[in-house]
Amino acid sequence: MSTTKQKQAARKRSTALTTAEKNAYAKEVNKTAVNPENPSGSTAATSAQQKANTAESKATPKQNTELKTKEGQKALEKDLQKKATP
Repeated sequence: MSTTKQKQAARKRSTALTTAEKNAYAKEVNKTAVNPENPSGSTAATSAQQKANTAESKATPKQNTELKTKEGQKALEKDLQKKATP
């Protein structure tokens, strides 16, 4: 069977499913989709991992904050001009 025919056959099979069957299939797929950072696969553990990642990210200082001030922009401009002149 060619690839196109396989895709068409798969589409026909998926549309033949009832809404309840599609929902059950989606729940099953979600159970088997395992986060490599969280091998337990539970949503509670995933949520905890996401909260930890967010907290770590917020604790890290932002980059280039000095460029947001006029003094920082002037210092950068001077530095670039020094590098540009031979």
